[in-house]
Amino acid sequence: MEKNTVLWNRYQKHLCLCPEIGLTLDISRMKFSDTFFGQMEAVIQSAFSEMSDLEKAGTSIISPVNMKLPVKSGMCSTAWFSRWSLLCSC
Repeated sequence: MEKNTVLWNRYQKHLCLCPEIGLTLDISRMKFSDTFFGQMEAVIQSAFSEMSDLEKAGTSIISPVNMKLPVKSGMCSTAWFSRWSLLCSC
C-alpha cells in the first residue's frame, strides 16, 4: 500500500496539465530525482529566455533562406529549426 501512496503522490506532483492546447503529460514514472527540477532551473530559465529572444526576433532570423541560428554547441540542430519553421507561421 505504501508504494501506491508514493506513486500517487508523485503523479499528483508531476502531472502537467495544459488545457489551452489540450495536453496532459504524465512524467511521474520517468526516472528523475525529486531535486532534478531545482538543479535544472537555471538551465531551463536560460532556454526560455533564448526562446523568447528568438520569438521577438521574428522572421529576420528564422526563415527558409536562413535556417542556421547562433545556438550553443550541442543544444540544437539546424534540422530541428528547419522542422520548427515549417510548423509555425514564420
